[in-house]
Parts: sequence; C-alpha cells; structure tokens
Amino acid sequence: MNAKQRLIPLALIFFSVFSIYYLIDSKATADREYATLLSQARYEAENRVVAAAEEDYNKLQKMKPSVALRLEQGEMYFDVEDYDAAFRFYRKTLLTTYPKEPGTYVYGIRAAVANNDIGDAFEVYEKCKKRELLSEEVDSLMDPIRYAYVLRDTYEDATPFMAATGVAAVKSKDSWWYINKRGTKALSVAFDKAGLFGESGPVVEKDGTVCYIDGKGNIALPASYFEDDSDDFGKITEFKYIQSGLVLATDGKTWNYYSRDTRSKICGGFKGATVVANGVGAVSLDGGKWALIDASGNFITDYLYDEVLADSKDVICRGNAIIVKQGDSYFLIDKTGARIGNADYEDARAFNEASLAAVKKKGKWIFIDDAGNEKTFGDYQDAGSFSNGLAAVQIDYKWGYIDMNGEVAVEPVFKEVMPVSTLGVTFVRTTSDTWSLIQFYKENYDFL
Repeated sequence: MNAKQRLIPLALIFFSVFSIYYLIDSKATADREYATLLSQARYEAENRVVAAAEEDYNKLQKMKPSVALRLEQGEMYFDVEDYDAAFRFYRKTLLTTYPKEPGTYVYGIRAAVANNDIGDAFEVYEKCKKRELLSEEVDSLMDPIRYAYVLRDTYEDATPFMAATGVAAVKSKDSWWYINKRGTKALSVAFDKAGLFGESGPVVEKDGTVCYIDGKGNIALPASYFEDDSDDFGKITEFKYIQSGLVLATDGKTWNYYSRDTRSKICGGFKGATVVANGVGAVSLDGGKWALIDASGNFITDYLYDEVLADSKDVICRGNAIIVKQGDSYFLIDKTGARIGNADYEDARAFNEASLAAVKKKGKWIFIDDAGNEKTFGDYQDAGSFSNGLAAVQIDYKWGYIDMNGEVAVEPVFKEVMPVSTLGVTFVRTTSDTWSLIQFYKENYDFL
C-alpha cells in the first residue's frame, strides 16, 4: 500500500467525524432557534399580540409539527376571549391536520360551548363519536348541554310527531296543518281536522269530506271506499291512522275495522277501539269492559278489562307487555292476555316504547320494564313513560323531563308536555291555551 492509498481511509474517517459534528451542531442550532422562537411566540400570546404569535406558531409548526403545539396556540384564542376565532381554528386547522387526535374534538367542543353555539358543539361531538374517540372528558363537556333545546311557534292544539313520516298535525287559527320537525309546513293545505300521519294522513277537509291523503296532499282513500249502505254503520266522520293494514273508522257512534287493501270490513260495532299494532289492539262494545284482538279481528281475550292503556299514538303494546286495569288495580299482561308478575299498581301510563313505563305504587311514581322490574328515581306528583330516553315528570306542579338515570334533563317549567319523539322534537304547553314546538339540539343540531 502506497502513501496515497493509506491517506484515503484517514480522509474518510475525518469526513465522517466532521459530518457527525456538523449534524450535531446544526441540530443544536435548530433547537436553539426553535426554543427562541417558542419563547417569543409564548411571550406574544401572553401579551395578546395575536397576529405575531400566530405567525410564529405557524413557523414552529413547520419546524416541528405537533398537535400539542397547535393546542397551545389554540389556548391563545380562549385567553383573549375570541371564541369565534377559536372555533375557526378548530375547523380549519386542528380538524384538517389532526382529525384522529382526541384533543382536537375536546378543543372544538370547548370552543363551541364558549361561543354559545350548541349546534356546533353537537356537530363536533358527532364527528368525535364517528371517530370512536369519545372519552370521559368529552362527556363531561357535553353533559351541561346534552338536553339543550329551542322553543318555537305556538299552536292551539297538536298531535305527536310520527317518526316514520317526520310530521305532526297542529292547529292554528282554527285550521289544522301538517308540519315537519323544523316547524315548517309539510303541506300547504289546511284542514278542518287532521290526525296522526302514518303511511297516509286521516283528515277532514274544509267541505266536510273525510279521507286519507298522501304525502303531497292528494286524496289517497276517500270515505266512500269503506261506507256500505246495507250496513248499520252510518256516514264516516273520522279515521284513525292506518296501522297493520287496517283502516279504523267511526260514524260518531261506533268504530269499524276495514282492510286497507280490499276495503272489506274485518269487524266492528265497537263503542271504543284502538289501532292494532305489534299484533294486538283493544276494543270495547259498550265503553265499559275491554278485550284484546289481533290484526285479523280475532279475539285474543274476552271482555275482561275495565281499561287497556294506550299511548299518545293509540298503541297499547310497544314490546311484550300491555298495562290493563281490573277493578282498582293496574297490572301487566302479555299479548296473549297472560299476567306478567304479581304486582298491582294504583295508577299507570302506557309504554311509549319498549323501555320503561310509569306506574304508581304505594303512593309513589316509579318505573317498570315489560318484565315488571322496578326502578325508583325520585318523588313526583305525576309521571309519564320514557320515550327517546326521557320521561315526563311533574315536580312542584310543573312538568319537565328526566333521563334514564333519573337526573333532571329538562327543568320542570311547563304546564303540560308530550312524550319526546325519536326525532328529538315534541310539544309542551307553556300557557294554558297554547302548545309550543320544542326542538332538542341533540337530534337537530344540523339546522338549529
């Protein structure tokens, strides 16, 4: 090996050592520059020099991208109480850059709540939920607003919303209209009377015509389809909404069931009748004793009951249990009429859904499931069954709602309330004369 060949390894060693030193020195320099800039950005943020701080934080982010650094920058908008800027920062910066970070959504909810924009808070919450990033911190932020709501227009009368169609009937200035959950008219036509809008709407038109209408307001089934001159049954004055393929009609004296498809009479001559849903309905010949029937008009039981409880949509059975009354006692039966459990109750409300029903036992309102298992939450003057996770309760003679844990979700400030629809809407009586549409942000944040 000649001298020149011996120098090559030495040169490589020298170059490697120099490169390592250069890299270490460059990193140290970059770290010093980063630390200096960070100190400067924090000083500017602390002294509310927002524009300069934003510029420096953006430079820092280019040097070392970090969600922690972005969140630190975001706190500056809270410090200066610019909550609009805070939410814009969430939407335009955090959400686009760090959509998989839990801190992004915590920050977004905080910003929306601080900005008093409940709808935005629920929008952030839903994004967090879809990312499967929910946490105790997120839940604690949402708890104070979980049942936030808005009160809308008032009406002389109203029916519950039907979840399948998303509409309710309301009475205003002596006319009935159908509205959607936004509170706007679903149809431009007014009626003398309107009922629950299922697959079609039972109405009485201005000229006294009784019929079902479709979703465009056109007549779908007129009363003449079901009237029979040879029948003792007179002229139809009212329909109930169609359920289980059955049309339920009255001439003002008795009720008949008809097949929607064949228009033939199934059974009738009843003084009282409910729609048939979930395979069972209830009828009474004289308004006294009641019996259970199926969708074919067959009797499941004899006329055994003094009362069969139906919910606000005229349904007696939502799951596997029905609440009936014999004598002074209410109790549970199944769809065959067999008794469920041995418990008797002094008062009761029908199941609104396959959840918990309100019953009164030993002077106290409690809640039961369809197997008769009991839950006690608090002391109420009156109570309603659960619907969409909320139950109406009367406290100090005002109505509000509790959640499934028995916590007050909506303060008792109303004179009367209806069950809450799965659409997140219902009606509450704010005065003795009017009903108001109430919309919960939880299900309606996209337009509230």
